[in-house]
Amino acid sequence: MAHCDLAEYEKAIECFEKALTLDSDNPFIWYNKGIAYSNLCDLECALSCFEEVLKLDPSYDNAWINKGLMLCMLGKYRDAIKCYENISFDRDSMTDEKKAFVWNNKGIAHSYLGEYEDAIKCFTKVLHIDPDYDDAKSNMQKVIRKLSAEESDN
Repeated sequence: MAHCDLAEYEKAIECFEKALTLDSDNPFIWYNKGIAYSNLCDLECALSCFEEVLKLDPSYDNAWINKGLMLCMLGKYRDAIKCYENISFDRDSMTDEKKAFVWNNKGIAHSYLGEYEDAIKCFTKVLHIDPDYDDAKSNMQKVIRKLSAEESDN
């Protein structure tokens, strides 16, 4: 993947802002502006762009996924889980790779909330889709260790 300097994302945002003056109801422009902000680590601005996308097109799964990611990074795990629950897994555009990614992120959010049983269910779904998904394997192990430690404390 080519290296992209931060100034390029800033230029892209300027272009998206110009495009939005011409077509403010275009979810694709809002989405890409959100991606540019997320690459600049401006989570709040990225989040607000993804929210605009979802006002215009509530079925825009990639916007739900990225909104969930931003919320997780902001420590808003319950809200992130709600985002992941808005994603339609039966759409043709939903690849197995994307499904596994979503389930893994949902599991991570549950684990941060201490909801280990729910996290395990999510990681199990990931591994059912892709048995070689290393991140889910490692997340599952961490959650099982935490759950075991919790049970031995009780």
